[in-house]
Amino acid sequence: MPLTTAGLISGWTYPLRGVVHLTKAPELRNKVSRFLFSITATSAATSAAWLWFFYTRHVRLISQVFGMAGGSLLAHFAAGVLVLAESTLPVYVLFSRQFEQLQGQLFDATLQLQGITISPMQPRDREALAAAVGKVVQQRAAEKAAADEAWRKGGLASKATQLLLGGVTDVSSLATQLLLKPQPYREGLLVRQARRLVTVAAGTLVPPLLPLLALRDSGAVAVRLLSKYWDRKGVPRDADSRAIVAKQHSGELRSFGLVAGGLGSLPLLNWVLGLSNMVGAALLVADMEKKQGALFVRQ
Repeated sequence: MPLTTAGLISGWTYPLRGVVHLTKAPELRNKVSRFLFSITATSAATSAAWLWFFYTRHVRLISQVFGMAGGSLLAHFAAGVLVLAESTLPVYVLFSRQFEQLQGQLFDATLQLQGITISPMQPRDREALAAAVGKVVQQRAAEKAAADEAWRKGGLASKATQLLLGGVTDVSSLATQLLLKPQPYREGLLVRQARRLVTVAAGTLVPPLLPLLALRDSGAVAVRLLSKYWDRKGVPRDADSRAIVAKQHSGELRSFGLVAGGLGSLPLLNWVLGLSNMVGAALLVADMEKKQGALFVRQ
């Protein structure tokens, strides 16, 4: 998704407006209060239980594996982080479905408070979108056929290079694939794993890289939060249709997803901010509908 100045200026405010709107609107606040109380109590109880039963065992295991002294401060710190991370898994299993349902309720309630009814796409826009998707599919099929032909004609060394590095041919292309989105076809196994390692390492070793990596994922965050809107508009759920529509609102969605992703990743607050992000998405949708602009502009 390319960035535009106008989109950057307008999109990033919606997640913050979602926080304010959720706290000020009684109709929305009442919907989330019981859920937040339940998940907070469950998280506290689960974390306490995990610490009680598994903390000492983790300290012992970490000390043995890494050759640390049993009373090492680092061993205790690592064990605490690991135990608390593990304790979030049962909470996620228990509440994820309820969380998604509550997001949908907040989306509908926010649109109702804004006095917005989502109108479906026009038939001619549907046809134009289907034609655009058809062109993308044809282009991808041609690229895949060319890659298959290159694979068939290549020797053993060529096949090994394609398997491990995919389309990487120089340092710049490696950096591009590490920091940006995966390539659709024949991405190398090493490149895919390297991207995951870069993302994890950046959070602890190189904090200044976090905004860049957040920008990398901002489009996907926005697409996920706006999925209910596109369902109501009648946009097909296949990835190509959603990507084409998102590309036409790229600047706005990038900046929106950048801030929403950052808020949603904050420790201890990710559940409540995940809900406020959906309120922000509904506010963005309301403004898009008020403008009455075309969701998909025919090429």
